[in-house]
Amino acid sequence: MNSWFYLLMYPVFFFALIACIIAYSIKKKFYPLLYVLSGATYIFTAGYVIDAYDLGKEMILLVLFVSAVIMLAMGYYLSKRK
Repeated sequence: MNSWFYLLMYPVFFFALIACIIAYSIKKKFYPLLYVLSGATYIFTAGYVIDAYDLGKEMILLVLFVSAVIMLAMGYYLSKRK
C-alpha cells in the first residue's frame, strides 16, 4: 500500500475521537457517537479501497458514488422501518 492512506487514517481517527468526546459531553447520549463513527468508517473504507486497488480518477468517483448511493438507500430503508 501507498503511504498516503496512513497519512489520512490517523488524522481522521483522532478527529473522530475528539468529535465523539465532545458530542458525548454535550448530548450525554450514545446516538451522536454513531454518526461520527459511521462517517469515520466510511472515510476509512473508501480510502482503503482506493489505495489497495490503486484506482484512477474515474474509478475513485465511481467508488464514492456507489458507496454514497448504498448509504442513502440504507438510511432510507432504516428510517422507514419504524
